[in-house]
Amino acid sequence: MSHNTPPPPPVSARTNEQLLEDLLILLRRIAVLGSPPPGKAVDAMMNELKKIHSETMNRSMPLEDALADLSTATTWQMSDFLAQCLDYPKVKRPMVRLSLTEFAKHGVILKSSVLKKVKRRRILSSCLDQKRNTPYEERYRN
Repeated sequence: MSHNTPPPPPVSARTNEQLLEDLLILLRRIAVLGSPPPGKAVDAMMNELKKIHSETMNRSMPLEDALADLSTATTWQMSDFLAQCLDYPKVKRPMVRLSLTEFAKHGVILKSSVLKKVKRRRILSSCLDQKRNTPYEERYRN
């Protein structure tokens, strides 16, 4: 038997810690969706994110350290992603990007043509079967 979870308190009634935690969880949840097409569920999440962000700004809460920690944990540029989400629906599909430190770890030159090649190589290499050393596409081709 499952119990109903009570709805969260209104944004204005939440503590600073709850607001910050809710903002980071929601931002990560939206990022994990991977550039979803606009729809009712996405609209609801974006509106909630905007309400929470607005309340944090009204309370003059610093977000930089928390966003930097989230960026480190996820290796994504969360500050830029938050800015895109706040511009929704003007930005139709906010896109999360890898952090610059993640690119620097691998010695990648930051040019768009190079990044596309690196992404393709990284995707293909991650799809290799460790036992057979054959690409995923070849193993499951009809």
